[in-house]
Amino acid sequence: MEIAGIIMASGFSSRMGEDKLLMEIGGVPIVQRVMFAALQSKLSKTVIVCRRHEVSKLAESIGIEAVRNESAHKGQSESIRAGIRALEEYKFDGHMFIQADMPFLKSGIIDMLVQKSIENPTSIIVPTYGGRRKSPVVFPKDLKEELLNLQGDSGGRVVIKRHSERVVLLEVGCSLCGRDVDTMNDYIELQRMENDINV
Repeated sequence: MEIAGIIMASGFSSRMGEDKLLMEIGGVPIVQRVMFAALQSKLSKTVIVCRRHEVSKLAESIGIEAVRNESAHKGQSESIRAGIRALEEYKFDGHMFIQADMPFLKSGIIDMLVQKSIENPTSIIVPTYGGRRKSPVVFPKDLKEELLNLQGDSGGRVVIKRHSERVVLLEVGCSLCGRDVDTMNDYIELQRMENDINV
């Protein structure tokens, strides 16, 4: 069973005032930390859907295919569509959607989700971090058309809600790994945590 990864990197960072994905934690851009986690995991292939040239250059420099999203202003559904379509020729068994702003996401967590998907091939696999549902989420291949038909800013949550009986939760046991960067305060706090880890 083969799972593909789609890193979602088309957001506008409206609460940050600048592109948060290119901001560094531990000397590495946030988005590149996520790319490394995906590359080191058991995902069969990973693409990143982005709108900025700087992000696509970073991706290509480490061997990840970048899919430019020229319709990012139309909402999250455009990123989902672009990612799935970029992978269509490979006939994967499922798609894992990965937020690009989770600097402490580990390849081991991605691997746990891949394994859970192998054990539950028709389920939607949702990780929990200390009980909180977060990203990345794995959707089985039979839900591909529903994902492709999403409109506007509707994301995978719509499909999860529609098929709640198919959701399998997986507690990954690392609350820090599930933290994302939405505000400058988040960034400062996670930077401090990185410094504390490396003291």
